[in-house]
Amino acid sequence: MKKIVLLAISGFITYAACAQLESGSIYLNASGHFSYSSNDVEIESDNSPARTVANQQTVTIEPQLGFFFLDKLVMGVEVQSQSNRIKEDGNVFKTTSFFIGPFLRYYLEGEKFKPFLEGSAGAGHTKENFTTPSITLIDERSKLSGFALTAGGAYFFADIVSIDFGISFESRTIDMSDNPNLPPGSKNKVSGFGGSLGFSIYL
Repeated sequence: MKKIVLLAISGFITYAACAQLESGSIYLNASGHFSYSSNDVEIESDNSPARTVANQQTVTIEPQLGFFFLDKLVMGVEVQSQSNRIKEDGNVFKTTSFFIGPFLRYYLEGEKFKPFLEGSAGAGHTKENFTTPSITLIDERSKLSGFALTAGGAYFFADIVSIDFGISFESRTIDMSDNPNLPPGSKNKVSGFGGSLGFSIYL
């Protein structure tokens, strides 16, 4: 019985290693990043100095599930969940967002290290909450859409597992046209570069 189990495991590992980036393989990825910053701002005037301390932290999780339709070309679905919190002199501004859409990744030639190019797009929603020590001032929900372009690399430290890192250009549009406190058609567009780190499994 033990020999049958060992043979089955060995056969699965051999199959997965051979089918690493081949058509028909399944792709699982879990990546994300965390950032924290603290800013101390002091403004001087003739009357008296004013000092403000602001702390900001952002957590992003981006799981992916895909399928290799062609060798080295995987297509699938990406889900992004992000939480951002800024605290300034007792006031707290929180933003949470959910984003889902398709992605496409193409691997270039390599042995253990394989560069890749990736594009993704999608839609979702974002929620903003602003509170003071005594009252909640803002609690709004808006539509979210955007795209991302990524260049990175995957290092295969095992036959079916890789560590992935990438640098991305992201563009997001927040549609606030449903907010009664803002002019009709109000939108907030944000774009910039960021990094990510995660791991992938190939089955």
